[in-house]
Amino acid sequence: DIHLNFHVVSVEIKGFQPRVSPEFLRKIGADERIELNAGFSSVDPIVFDKSSNASFSYEDLRQQLPTSHEAVKSLKHFFPFENHILRLDKMDIEIDGIDIVYDVDVESEKVEINGDALAQAIIKDVASGEPTFVDKKGGVRNTR
Repeated sequence: DIHLNFHVVSVEIKGFQPRVSPEFLRKIGADERIELNAGFSSVDPIVFDKSSNASFSYEDLRQQLPTSHEAVKSLKHFFPFENHILRLDKMDIEIDGIDIVYDVDVESEKVEINGDALAQAIIKDVASGEPTFVDKKGGVRNTR
């Protein structure tokens, strides 16, 4: 018999906070307010180096968050990005990094495959030249 244990680890970002560089803050006026409502595709680059070379997308960051095989809420991680730019809605913001708060969810599933029954089914299909499918309840159907 074959026993498979699947563990699917999924990460959901709950908080995304760029650390704006002090140099950028000095460049803007003390009374200047930057308000930005931006939408973006999770796979398009949003973090760039000073030469405007793409570094990371939102999805890249999500996939690089540290995880284990346990469900955990409100984890915190800091990505250092010294001398980088966060580009949102055609606006460049100089950053030193990004703070992320995220949840990790883990789902598990066990699958058992009866080796003898599988081997017999393969031999029968090869001998007949007709593949058949057997469902969990034992129902059989031909593919043609």
